[in-house]
Amino acid sequence: MVIGHHHISMYTKNVGKNDYFYQEILGLHRVKVSENQDDPFMYHVFYGDLTGSLGTELTLFEIPFIGNAYPVTNAITKTGLLVPSYQSLLYWQERFYNRQVKLNTFCSLILNSFIAENGNSMLHAIAAPV
Repeated sequence: MVIGHHHISMYTKNVGKNDYFYQEILGLHRVKVSENQDDPFMYHVFYGDLTGSLGTELTLFEIPFIGNAYPVTNAITKTGLLVPSYQSLLYWQERFYNRQVKLNTFCSLILNSFIAENGNSMLHAIAAPV
């Protein structure tokens, strides 16, 4: 849990593909499906722990015809997810390997860097000293 934030929101072209990635690959739960308050035809999907605790949620707005994000455009293009230990990081590396998720190197740091179904670049960082 990250103290001080409720959730992080992102855009996606396809909630169905994201459902698989966030639930089956990352092991999160879909805790809520609502609509965008400004556009009731746009889904707002929440993923998090079993109860949707504050600080554990990632949310997605579905916009089927949205363009692609480019990392050089001042857009936020990387989302970090904290893991508690180096052993946890190794667990995730094995889990991703078994599910054929490609890991990338990021600044030669000890972390997992990967691309989500919606094209967002994500990473696991260790929240405790190694």
